[in-house]
Amino acid sequence: MESVNRDYKIAEAIHLELEIDAQLIIRGFQELQSLDTEHGVYFLSSQSLAQGLERMMKVILFLSNSIQQGEMKRSLGHDLENLWQRVKLLDYCEPINDVVLNKELKILSMFNQNARYYYLSIMDGQEIAFDPQKEWEKLEDEQIFNGSISFLSLANGDNAERIIQKINCCHIIPLEKIVCTLSKVLVKYHPVPLAFQEFAKYNEYSYGKTDYSAWPKCLELKNKPQKNTWIDTCLNFWGDILGLQHESSQIVYKAKFNGQWPFREIPNVKIVKREYKRDTFYLIVINGHLCALNGKTADRLHLPTPYKAGHAVVGCSIQQFLEMAMKL
Repeated sequence: MESVNRDYKIAEAIHLELEIDAQLIIRGFQELQSLDTEHGVYFLSSQSLAQGLERMMKVILFLSNSIQQGEMKRSLGHDLENLWQRVKLLDYCEPINDVVLNKELKILSMFNQNARYYYLSIMDGQEIAFDPQKEWEKLEDEQIFNGSISFLSLANGDNAERIIQKINCCHIIPLEKIVCTLSKVLVKYHPVPLAFQEFAKYNEYSYGKTDYSAWPKCLELKNKPQKNTWIDTCLNFWGDILGLQHESSQIVYKAKFNGQWPFREIPNVKIVKREYKRDTFYLIVINGHLCALNGKTADRLHLPTPYKAGHAVVGCSIQQFLEMAMKL
């Protein structure tokens, strides 16, 4: 009975640990994507990503029987480069050849070992040779701007979109590659949270395309079984309550759309106009999910907008779809 209880505790610990790891990594990506000129941004992303990657790799080594009990704290330490070298020896681990990833792992590893309390150490009078903020900025100069344009000069101009694209390319994509690879290894050994299931599906066409500000709510909606019957039930409910008088709808195809398509990997959507006795609501069905096209519809029917549901790319307008729905 004692061994059964211990096995149960270990299984529960693995489950909870992987949930924490996923949250840390997502938070790290969110911090990188919200990068601006204020101090400390790289510190927050480094803290989350270093911890998330370290813990994730230690779980993998544990599940693969690559370490013995008691070894996790005693000999593995906080060296991400060493952990990655050990994980790469596993049968299920795919090779990654990325120079930028190697530099990022080195920065995160040094941060994890020596600079987690960097500012407190300076306050305490200690000399710390490794400055995590400067190391990230150095990588920024090398990979994003080729040393010719400073981050501040870009940030002070009208180049926000360009900055985000370059940061995604330089920082996010290499890290997504390793998280994708680690997720694929994890699923071979153990059931994983939704986030790691999603990361395991990434490929060369997925890297740098995700807006992490919508996670994890986006994942919950994406993986929640919602069929058209549920949508019909929802609309019928509101029809009975508010007195539906007329409904019209139209399918909009990406291939025929004149403008920038705002929805992620969705070939078509359905716009709906619902006219009630006192109100008219404008809705959109995206991959089986019902969303509101304007604030009034969202507030009255308690529905998310495509942005909040994680279906629309932030910065891409859905105004044309609202205008089309109004003309139905």
